[in-house]
Amino acid sequence: MYTLGGAALMADPAVQPDLSKGLAMLWNPSVIVFYQLLWWVLFLYHGRSKVTTSEISIQVEMDRT
Repeated sequence: MYTLGGAALMADPAVQPDLSKGLAMLWNPSVIVFYQLLWWVLFLYHGRSKVTTSEISIQVEMDRT
């Protein structure tokens, strides 16, 4: 209700939203690359655990080669 009320009070009748222009702005290659890089940085930062650790150990039996 607060959002709708605020939007009604701040609405400018001279400004009309245009969805096609907004979507066209998102189709800009620099915007796409920016969001891909942002996703990659957030994935690396939040996807890495700071609490747990793990270790992989592989041993080769020499008599079975």
